[in-house]
Amino acid sequence: MRKITRVIIHHTVTSRDATVADIDRMHKRRNWGSASVPYWASKSPLGYYVQYHYLITSDGKVTQCQEEKTASWHAGNANFDSIGVCMTGNFQNEMPTKKQQDSLRELLLKKGLSIQLHRDVKATACPGKNITMEWVNNLLSKMEKTYYIKSELRNELKKIWSKFDHESKSSQEKMAGKLKDYIDELSHALNTCGTVLEDSSKNNAELIIENKTLFEQNRTLILAQDKLSKAHDLELKRTKESLTANYKEQLRLKNNELEENIENAQDFDTDLEQQHHDLTTVYSNRIGIIKADYKKKLGLKTWGDVFEAIREIILKKLNINMKK
Repeated sequence: MRKITRVIIHHTVTSRDATVADIDRMHKRRNWGSASVPYWASKSPLGYYVQYHYLITSDGKVTQCQEEKTASWHAGNANFDSIGVCMTGNFQNEMPTKKQQDSLRELLLKKGLSIQLHRDVKATACPGKNITMEWVNNLLSKMEKTYYIKSELRNELKKIWSKFDHESKSSQEKMAGKLKDYIDELSHALNTCGTVLEDSSKNNAELIIENKTLFEQNRTLILAQDKLSKAHDLELKRTKESLTANYKEQLRLKNNELEENIENAQDFDTDLEQQHHDLTTVYSNRIGIIKADYKKKLGLKTWGDVFEAIREIILKKLNINMKK
């Protein structure tokens, strides 16, 4: 079971008259991932594709679309410890209906969690410029029992006036004796109602302070997470740069080694060519010497003489063989 610490408020950026079915179709068609890694929402056990846990339509009706135990797609990295509450409408240009505001207030008080706006946790304008934390705190600070207390006071006054009116019909002397009692009862009723009003205001003020404290704590946590994320990214960047530098250095060394091997091979090839040239020269010189010696021994002056002598030797040999 995931730990839920906050409520995040959204708007649908549609008409306030949009229905749950309208938003459901939008979320069913939407790619919640990326172009390279797409993700399509699946239907929740409650029967909706809507990714907000609660959706409040213009008539004030609250529809639960996701189970609270589910970390749905509504606020980026804040999905994992939050529930999303969304009102239909575009609050860049308008305000929620009175019924939407009443339902939102009732839902927030019921949850009793820290409250944040979508733009507090992600780079977005949601839930619109007209919805601010000041507006949310003012919404929560409305005294829930104001009308009930006024009605109670009105009833007390009616009772006292009724008694006063009844007694006023008796003698003036008796009336004077009762007047102080009526004033004391009226004072007591006002003090009682005033105390209730004061306590109610105090409770709401404490709730606002507590919400602000939780809001600041969550903001501190978000900043810490952001700082940690940046530190991680920086460390990752440094590691990548280090690995890249090492790879480049190894590549440079290998390239130098390869160039050196190529140079050595070229030198070896040059040496082979020189050796081949030297051997060819020596061989040619030896052949020349042998030819010269041969010509000298036979007493021949030209190669033509040599060939002619060889021909005569061969013919003599052939004649001998033929006689035999």
